[in-house]
Amino acid sequence: MTLATAFAARLDRGVRPSRAALSHAPVAAVLLVTAFIFLAKGLQGGEASVIVPIAQMGFVVTALLGFLLLREPFTLRKGAGLAVAVAALASLTR
Repeated sequence: MTLATAFAARLDRGVRPSRAALSHAPVAAVLLVTAFIFLAKGLQGGEASVIVPIAQMGFVVTALLGFLLLREPFTLRKGAGLAVAVAALASLTR
């Protein structure tokens, strides 16, 4: 059990996922296991100091999808944050 789930269970006196959450759980589990396998394969052939930060950059893709598909507002602050994240990733390349 993750710390966040334990905290929510303690505050709410239990965790009751919605029907929608339960219906999406198997797909999410498969995607999570697949991502973990790709991360492990990447660590076999690359440096952890490069592979792990790349694996943690999923929020950039999520933010871009939010802007494009969900029409979320693009602010200067969000743009600057994404630019710094991409620059940090680019600095890890050889």
